Amino acid sequence: MWLDEVVAWINEEHTWRTDHVIPMCWQEHPHIVHELATIACLRWEAAYAVTSTALEEWHRYALPTFLDRISQRIGSTGCPPGRHQAHPGDARNAIYREGDESTRRREHRWQDTSDPRDGADPDGSIAADMTHPSRQIESLQPHDAWRL
Repeated sequence: MWLDEVVAWINEEHTWRTDHVIPMCWQEHPHIVHELATIACLRWEAAYAVTSTALEEWHRYALPTFLDRISQRIGSTGCPPGRHQAHPGDARNAIYREGDESTRRREHRWQDTSDPRDGADPDGSIAADMTHPSRQIESLQPHDAWRL
C-alpha cells in the first residue's frame, strides 16, 4: 500500500519526537488514514509546483499541523508498537448504529416535529403524511436545499 511508504518516509525523515511518530497500527485509525492521504497528496502537489512556495508551506504548516493532530487524537503515548489501543468510542458508536437506537431517534424526531396540540402522533399518521413539514424536508433533493 502506498500509504505505508508515506508513513515510513514521514517517520524516518520528518519526526524526532516520539509523540509525533505515526503509530505502526495507523491503518486501524480511520482518522489517520484520511489525514495521511491528504498530507501525501499535498506533498505531491508541492513537489510539482512551479515555485517553492507550496513546498515551504507543506514543511512549515501542513506537516507540523498534521503531526500535532495525530498527537492530539491518539494521545502522547499513542499506540506503542504491538499494543494497539482500540478507539475509545467503539462501544458508543456501536450503540448509535444499532437498529433499536436508530428507531428510537427517528420516533423521537417525529415527536419533536408533531403539533403539540394534538399529542405525539399516537397513530403514526404524521409519519405517513407527506404534507407534514418534516416529511417535506425529507423529500427535498440536494438541489432543493435553497428552499429551506
